[in-house]
Amino acid sequence: MGIDTGKVIAVEGSPLQLALGAAGAAAFVALGGWLLMAGAAANDPVLLAMGGIGVAFFGLCFVLLIWKLKTDRGVVLTIGPEGIWDKRVSAKAVPWSAVQGIGTWTMRRRKIMVLGVDPAVEATLGLTRSAQWMRKGNAMVGADGLCVSPQGLKIGYDEMLAATMAYAEAWRGEKAG
Repeated sequence: MGIDTGKVIAVEGSPLQLALGAAGAAAFVALGGWLLMAGAAANDPVLLAMGGIGVAFFGLCFVLLIWKLKTDRGVVLTIGPEGIWDKRVSAKAVPWSAVQGIGTWTMRRRKIMVLGVDPAVEATLGLTRSAQWMRKGNAMVGADGLCVSPQGLKIGYDEMLAATMAYAEAWRGEKAG
């Protein structure tokens, strides 16, 4: 079945995925707390360090997931004839004319779509704080571009990539014809 590139694909956030992630993070916070108590009782600096790191890291993950659960409501990702827009990444859509490449970056068996965007246009998109913070770090590990993940969305990676490629190719075809 082909993709109708004349229509807009609107992808909503998945509260279930985010809630399950938050529950997992809460479980690891509890485990870290248990390690802290065991380390304090045994006067074991290794258990204290492991517990403290676990509570801090997974506590932050929990807070972020709860925040995303509240903010990633409704349509989060839009793919259409004019461009692609992930509200988690930027304040504006990335026009197809600015997309210089579309690639895949895999991290721990999770696939993330990486959009190579004209730097002049990228500077005007109003990247979100999290996208700004992650941009340089992602580039250092091989994801040099704007990262769009299906994580927490009601779409799979393969479907998201296929739609993105179809719309980008349709735009290029219209400009060539």
